[in-house]
Amino acid sequence: MSSGDDFVPQLSYSLKSSYLTTSETPDASTDPAQRLLDAAGPVFARRGFDRTPVREIAKLADVNVAAVSYYYGDKMGLYRAVITSIRDKRTSQFPAPEVGTAPAEETLQRLIHTLLSRLLTGDETSWESMLMAREMEQPTEALDELIQEYFKPLYDAICQTISELVDAQPVVVSDVVEDAPSNCGDALDSAEALHTETLHSRTSVSNAKVANASGADWRAEALVPQITLGVIGQCLHYRIGQPVIERLIAPSVRNRHYDLESLCRHITATTLAVCGRGNLIDYRLKLETIQTKTPKECR
Repeated sequence: MSSGDDFVPQLSYSLKSSYLTTSETPDASTDPAQRLLDAAGPVFARRGFDRTPVREIAKLADVNVAAVSYYYGDKMGLYRAVITSIRDKRTSQFPAPEVGTAPAEETLQRLIHTLLSRLLTGDETSWESMLMAREMEQPTEALDELIQEYFKPLYDAICQTISELVDAQPVVVSDVVEDAPSNCGDALDSAEALHTETLHSRTSVSNAKVANASGADWRAEALVPQITLGVIGQCLHYRIGQPVIERLIAPSVRNRHYDLESLCRHITATTLAVCGRGNLIDYRLKLETIQTKTPKECR
């Protein structure tokens, strides 16, 4: 596992030359709490939480080291504040659509667009991207809050939307019917055949009730969360797998088919196909003609 200054090399090289760029240098006119916040982010991103000295942050912020305890309680409090500032900025830039105000297919596409935007939009070499990647790889106490406040609301919204999509699909379970004895053959007269058909029909109805009950539990407990995690996994892949993708796919192809909008259409189409809503290729072609609306545009 990588650690220290070598962590996430594709994100860190722009930060190794100096602790702060000109635009990230704390403004002396701001209050000490804000100067600490501005100074702390890039240092936490470059060094990691455990290896960041509070004195270094205080020096960059031009405040007494005791100011960290005064304004934030301790180093973890300051670190949480930095993570929260990144989270709030991303949530404000890319708000999630409200579930239930549009058809499920449209809502799914907008949710996927929101998730991809939060993951892919912006400079991947920035300290914010580096710090978030580090927190995922080397989690601290701040991760629980980050998951609950940043990721879970979007996860719940995707789950709710996928549940709506799959609930319309019937559970198909083969009825377990005992084969008739081989020696009865033609000996069954019409009355016996009718009686057997009636028994089989009752068995089929009983099996269907059991299947629907167990199928509903299976959908809620396993199918819907797993499909949702599959959506999130695909979106994350195009973020953390970028160095591999750049080496596998030609630049001209990436420019045409791997931009945010194209990825959104692809992930939406595959998810709708998995949910039993149609053919993958048909959906993909249909989505190619539709402009994805952001939550702000839909207001």
